[in-house]
Amino acid sequence: WGYTRDQLYVQIQGHALADAQPDMSGGAYPLVVFSHGWIGSPVIYAWLVEHIASYGFVVVAPHHIEFRDEASSDMGRALIVRHRPMVAALDYAEVLTASDGALAGMIDMEKVAVAGHSYGGWTTLVMAGARLDLVAYEEACRLDSIHNTSCPILSEEQMVTMLALEGLDVAPDGLWQSRFDPRIDVAISLAGDSDTFGERGLTEITIPILVMGGTADTGTYYENSVRTYNSISSTQKILAGFENAEHFIWAPETKNVLVYDPSTYYAFSDPVWDMSRAHDLNAHLIVAFLFSTLLGDAEATAMLAPDAVNFVGVTYEAEGF
Repeated sequence: WGYTRDQLYVQIQGHALADAQPDMSGGAYPLVVFSHGWIGSPVIYAWLVEHIASYGFVVVAPHHIEFRDEASSDMGRALIVRHRPMVAALDYAEVLTASDGALAGMIDMEKVAVAGHSYGGWTTLVMAGARLDLVAYEEACRLDSIHNTSCPILSEEQMVTMLALEGLDVAPDGLWQSRFDPRIDVAISLAGDSDTFGERGLTEITIPILVMGGTADTGTYYENSVRTYNSISSTQKILAGFENAEHFIWAPETKNVLVYDPSTYYAFSDPVWDMSRAHDLNAHLIVAFLFSTLLGDAEATAMLAPDAVNFVGVTYEAEGF
């Protein structure tokens, strides 16, 4: 797999077989739609999406097109439209699994999860029902010195773009419209931003959700994950914190990155965690969550009970398991 990051070509080793014939013996299979991080690529998460697929899930991972600059000038547009490729992926899955589709009968559209990392985790929360609360967002950015490093105040130009995309003349005083897609049953947010929702916007989420983050993350502060877990209305929810982990423990290990520039090493490693162990623990919790919430698997549900999860370096809270 290859993609370009910051004008540097990166090649990542995966295990999927191109153009392989689908195995229908266990179908129809549940669907997972995965959202990558800001200016990233689905390729980065090959290790994870391939692992999920190996357990009997169809995974679709669309590519979000965006750009980065010091002013975060693309942020306003992304706040309104970043969910759209995910909706398109769900629509495409319905076409694929239709009786005349290329994967006829293979995808179970009644069992659907949405997942993502970083800004993909934010996108996941949007798709799960979180609503923008830009009043709360700007208050947090202005008053909290921690937030000031990670949530730039929206410029007038960005607001104009957002209002035009929404077809509005003025910004809502409270919550913006919901992007919840009723086809989605459960959600997984990995180091997902939640500043733009505030507590009120997050309470709109009611579906089962797995929230994970690194407690030393300087890309998306762990307080985002804590806020999400504490604010959502879901009766089934999990918060898993990887102690002292940075933002990229969900990235591929360097041994699987065949071509990259040494300046991007930080994006394929963690200062504290062994990446293989972090991936194993992540994969265990994610797959167990999918089996429990989408398939009603009693053994998987038992694995997620608070007294059953006791991994060194992982803090864990759960309700409804």
